[in-house]
Amino acid sequence: MNLRYKDFVPKEKESGLFTRSFASLEETLEELNQWIWDRKVKVVNIETLVLPNIHAHYEEGREDTSLKTSGDMSARWYQVLRLWYKEG
Repeated sequence: MNLRYKDFVPKEKESGLFTRSFASLEETLEELNQWIWDRKVKVVNIETLVLPNIHAHYEEGREDTSLKTSGDMSARWYQVLRLWYKEG
């Protein structure tokens, strides 16, 4: 039984010229719970990660091992739920 993880990133609801809105952490948690229920996995741990700029065009998202912020520019920080689990 290998240890695995899956990240649950709040889904983008609206994207405008100057504003974007995302699903709430509660909605994202509901998605995580449904995923666990559907797959009957054994939960090892659940973490909340806070990551900058994961939706930026120059980043690789939550899989990126180096997320950049800059002092003079604003950065958006996102809460992500990480589920550690074992199958079976």
